[in-house]
Amino acid sequence: AIDAIAAPGGVDLSRVFAFVAGVAAVDLTAMGLDTLLDRRVLAFLYAVERDVHVAASDHALALPLAFHERERAGRLLTRINRGTAKLLEFLMDMTWQGMPTIIQIVGTFIAMAIVHLPIALVYGAFIPAFIAVAIRQQRVEQPFRRERHERYEDAAAHLDEGIWNVLTVQSFGREQASGATYRGIFDVITRLGRQQWLIGTRYNFVKSAIVNSGRIAVICTAAWEAWRGAVSVGDVVLLATLSEKAFISCFNLSRILERISDAREPVERLRAFLDEASPVADPPHPVPAHLSGGIAFDNVTFTYGNGANAALREMSFSVEPGETIAFAGPSGGGKSTIVKLLFRHYDPTGGRVLLDGVDVRRFARSDFRHQLGYVPQEGQLFSGTVSANIRFACPEATDDEVRAAARLAGAETFVASLSKGYDTLIGEQGVTLSGGQRQRLCIARAVVGNPKVLVFDEATSALDAESERIIQEALERLRGTTTIILIAHRLSTIRHADRILVVEGGRIVEEGSHAQLLRQNGLYQRLVNLSLS
Repeated sequence: AIDAIAAPGGVDLSRVFAFVAGVAAVDLTAMGLDTLLDRRVLAFLYAVERDVHVAASDHALALPLAFHERERAGRLLTRINRGTAKLLEFLMDMTWQGMPTIIQIVGTFIAMAIVHLPIALVYGAFIPAFIAVAIRQQRVEQPFRRERHERYEDAAAHLDEGIWNVLTVQSFGREQASGATYRGIFDVITRLGRQQWLIGTRYNFVKSAIVNSGRIAVICTAAWEAWRGAVSVGDVVLLATLSEKAFISCFNLSRILERISDAREPVERLRAFLDEASPVADPPHPVPAHLSGGIAFDNVTFTYGNGANAALREMSFSVEPGETIAFAGPSGGGKSTIVKLLFRHYDPTGGRVLLDGVDVRRFARSDFRHQLGYVPQEGQLFSGTVSANIRFACPEATDDEVRAAARLAGAETFVASLSKGYDTLIGEQGVTLSGGQRQRLCIARAVVGNPKVLVFDEATSALDAESERIIQEALERLRGTTTIILIAHRLSTIRHADRILVVEGGRIVEEGSHAQLLRQNGLYQRLVNLSLS
């Protein structure tokens, strides 16, 4: 177009307008393609965000208890959220900036080569050096990024724990100390960021020197070729414009590499989480679980972690369907471990855990767990209504079944006194309810699906006498209708069990009814005396 304007015979308007029309056509085509691509890419990115979050959620809930006992919830949530966000940023950068920038750099070289190959080669000589320095910069900065992402997870875990335990923090006047710890973590993040920035400024100086040298070389070579008559004025303008755009694209590419490197660490951490293998897995061909409530531990040994001390040692016992048995003993004796193995949160190191004579490892976990009921030590509830919390174990339960479960658990009276009855919102973790009320809802949730085995894991340890009495009455109503396992420190909770198994050091050291164990004058008798003193 410039050559047509500067033609020796005067301006060639037809050629000028033809070139302008061509440019307009290219621009309109590019705008249409951009609109179409944006729609497709956005739909793809939203789908990726959904799929990654759902996959992470499913994987987190499927991983065994051992993973969650060692992993802090705040760190895990940060890993998922930051990893997903950075993955989307990476895909967006590559789609809208990365690939177009690479195409522009390569396309510019091809266009320049068509116009004048020597000048294109001069331009091309500086590109590899620039890219090599940019890549080297990201490698040097990567350890700082990795450490920063570690600290971000620490900060999130600290904040998460502080919020969950805000009552304890405030009661001990530790708000400022907790804030100081949080501030200290971000001081480290800031220091690492500053160090990374200082490294970046040195590399940016080198990259700018390479680009400026390339600009000078291209202009000087073009001027020389124009003086020789090898290129026209329009060619010089075109080559200078293309090279300038290409060098700007090099800086864009450098920034994209930096964003990709910044995304790499959280995405890698997310990938590592998604690749976390579960030592507890369903068999390839599970046996259908149709339970009646029989339980047996056959010479079971179990060791946590690196195997330093066994939590259970060659333990054997059996429970008949409909029987109520209790486990008593000092803390750390292995009582809660028995429950974890029964629900197959862990697999035994040795021996077998049997339900109705079948090794639990032959069942699909969700299949047999649906037929077990569990009442935890602390009333763990969800934000939502009373009825939604009771239905959690059995979503298909009818309103009548929900009320029957509440009645069985001794919860019907207090639920009726709530502002909206079963439709009352109870807040996160049931914060609007008392401890006894939360525990009764947990019992209702456990029994609404008519489980074949019902486990109470220290379910009365933190309750007042009145709440414990109500739960004792609920246990009496359930007695004989299902197999009941009681884990308790409070011996008043278990004295009416059909059998009491006394556990110490991972072994069953005594067995019998409350009266029989008292006559033995052993560990159980000492525990009773301690509870009365």
